[in-house]
Order: sequence, then structure tokens, then C-alpha cells
Amino acid sequence: MNTPGQESAPEQTAPKGIAVFGVLIIISSLLQMGKLAGDLRWYDEIFSYMPPWLMALRYCFSWILRFVGLAAGFGILQRREWSRRVLLAIAVFTIITVYWKHPLIGFILHAQYLDRQYAVFFIKNGVQRDLFASLATVSMITNIVLDVVFNAGLIYYFTRTGVTRWFVEREPRRTLRR
Repeated sequence: MNTPGQESAPEQTAPKGIAVFGVLIIISSLLQMGKLAGDLRWYDEIFSYMPPWLMALRYCFSWILRFVGLAAGFGILQRREWSRRVLLAIAVFTIITVYWKHPLIGFILHAQYLDRQYAVFFIKNGVQRDLFASLATVSMITNIVLDVVFNAGLIYYFTRTGVTRWFVEREPRRTLRR
């Protein structure tokens, strides 16, 4: 209880952006895991231009990144320094390799697949044939821009002094004293 003339120190709380990014990363990781697990045929078709060994390697690497991202998302919510560093590394890696993450040929193959799936609907309703194929480049650019903007925002946010001070190194192990 404060006596007259005494001011209480304001209680500080962690920036809300930490929780927002943490939750977004967790949700994104889970959704991407669901897509990887639930639609292997789609993955095979999108990356069919790759040799089978490279596609399998890419698929395994995708899973590893999703698990690491999920763990780092939970770590961010607990304000663990290791998770901040891992997310920064993933963000830099994603920006550097964004074109390989979203290759134009993959968008073209997916668009062709969608055009085949909806061909009857397009014909019956007078919709332009190859509608999805005409949007492949725009879709690729949109995905690249979204990835770069999100990851650049993550790098900017998690390297600010006001944010980094909220993250703690792992506490030293306590030893039993006799």
C-alpha cells in the first residue's frame, strides 16, 4: 500500500508482439504440417520436376523446419532466448531461399492441376479456360512477397532492444548441495 506522496512503479509487461508472433508461428507450423501430412499427392505433383531423391530430401527438410518452427513458437511464448535465435535463423534462411521455396514451375504445375479439376465447371459456366494457369506467376510473386515481408518483419521486431531484453538465456542448472 502506498502512503501519500509515494508513487508505485509501473508494472511492466512484455510487448504483445511477442505473443502475436509466437501464436502466428505455432498456427502456421500446424497448418503446414497438416498440409504436408494430408496431401502427399499434391506435394508429389508440385515438385514432380525434381528427381525423386531431391523431392524426398525436400519433403523431410520441410517437416524438420515445421517441427523446429513449432518448438520455437512455443519457446517464444515462454520468452526463451534460444527460440528467438532459432526464429531469426529460420527467417534469414527463408528470405535467402524464398525462390526455391516457391518455384514458378511448382505454381504452374499446381495451376494446371486446378484447371484440369475445374475444366467441366469452366466450360459449363463460360469461364476462361486455363484460368488458374494465367495466375501462376502472380501467385508465386504474392507468396514470395508475403514470405519476405513476414520474415523481414520478424527479423526487425526480434532484434529491437526493447524486445530482446524480454528474452532470457537458459537458467544455470542447480546442483544439489549436501
